[in-house]
Amino acid sequence: MLAEAAELGGLDDARQEAARRVGKPLQDYAAKIWTGEVLRMGVTDDAGLILFVLMISATKSVATSEAAG
Repeated sequence: MLAEAAELGGLDDARQEAARRVGKPLQDYAAKIWTGEVLRMGVTDDAGLILFVLMISATKSVATSEAAG
């Protein structure tokens, strides 16, 4: 679990900041999303209330699936 605090002006600011910060975890866990795992990044307020969750996963296309070979 990563925990990085930031003082933000509101929900729109939190969404923008989350989009910026998801880059590093995405790089760190890139291999796992290609195996079907989902990268989840939750954003909470200072009281711990979940504001939203980003979920990133990867899906193979028909062109790259084993059966297409």
